[in-house]
Amino acid sequence: MPRLLISIPATRRVPLALLTAVALYFTSIPLDTASTKTMKGQKEADDRDVVALLAFKSKIQHDPYGIMNSWNDSHGLCRWEGIQCGRKHKRVTSINLKDKGLVGFLSPFLGNLSFLRALNLTNNTFQDEIPAQFGQLFRLQILSLSCNSIEGEIPANLSRCSSLVQLSLSYNKLVGRLPPAFGFLRNLETLAILTNDLTGAIPSSLGNLTSLTSLAVADNHLLHGSLPSALGLMLPHLRYLLLADNQFTGMLPASITNASDLTTIDIGNNRFKGKIAFDFGGLPNLVVLFAPDNNFGSGELDEMHFLSTMTNWSNLVGVDLGSNQLKGVLPSNIGNLSQFFRILSLGDNHIYGGIPSVLGNLVSLYNLVLEGNQLTGSIPSTIGNLQKLQMLALDSNKLSGKVPDSLGNLSIDG
Repeated sequence: MPRLLISIPATRRVPLALLTAVALYFTSIPLDTASTKTMKGQKEADDRDVVALLAFKSKIQHDPYGIMNSWNDSHGLCRWEGIQCGRKHKRVTSINLKDKGLVGFLSPFLGNLSFLRALNLTNNTFQDEIPAQFGQLFRLQILSLSCNSIEGEIPANLSRCSSLVQLSLSYNKLVGRLPPAFGFLRNLETLAILTNDLTGAIPSSLGNLTSLTSLAVADNHLLHGSLPSALGLMLPHLRYLLLADNQFTGMLPASITNASDLTTIDIGNNRFKGKIAFDFGGLPNLVVLFAPDNNFGSGELDEMHFLSTMTNWSNLVGVDLGSNQLKGVLPSNIGNLSQFFRILSLGDNHIYGGIPSVLGNLVSLYNLVLEGNQLTGSIPSTIGNLQKLQMLALDSNKLSGKVPDSLGNLSIDG
């Protein structure tokens, strides 16, 4: 700071206003300099964001809605379509170009958007691989690249995006394994990588993701291995468990009932086996249990008892355990299932005994599939109460007697 030395003659007094003005002039110099430096630094930061976005724009090969037309110098950066900036620093915090029909490639320069918190490019046609530079986005909370044509392996250094809450990469062409380093994403709530070509087992390190609410890796076909016995203890907040259409083996862990927020279990078309021996009463929020085309069953005679524990589930909509090896009788209280219950599919098992007449209480039922079992006795006339029924499959059993006249009022497919 410049120093001002003023000599005041004894016979003359410098006006106080003049001294104040001079003092303010000199003391303001550093402040103006600091402000200039701040503005310069802000401009450089803004320029970096502009460069990153224009590099991304240069990778766009087809833009049917003209989204990129606003991405030019005549518009301020924060007014570009799909771009949001912070209120204070005016840095890019969000890119939302979902459903824009864009065709092109992902630019590694997006990794330079150091304030970016959300990147949503869902339902476009972006190709090539996920740039490793995305791992630099330490503020990123949402990365949604689903429904594109992205190839290659998932970069392990995405685990450096420590703020990540949602990672959605479904419906692409990704290969390779789930990176074990994802276990470091302690804030992750949604891991959705449906319908890709992933291989290998689910890393045990994902058990560290105690905030996870959605584990969705269905329809990868080659994922395999067994589920941890402590799955429900490790992931207590899990709401969606989507593992269908893979090659998972072993038993469904009894600890799953500790994840009391579960609404959806979809594990069909795998190689799970064993008795479903636990009490589903610990899952009061369950909406669907879909586990067809597995090898569930132990040969014991009471394997259908678990249905009795579902009668207190007010939100339950459907149970599909078709094409397994389950044995036993349908419980007498099955008619107490939720008033919203729509799907009961237990075909191609080893269920025996009669069809409970209380099934007629399930007046919201759309599908009743009990074909390919060993059911005996007659078809209850109460089935005619199911006015919403669209599919009734009772063939390939040992039923006898006449078809009740009450069924004539139903509009069913078969």
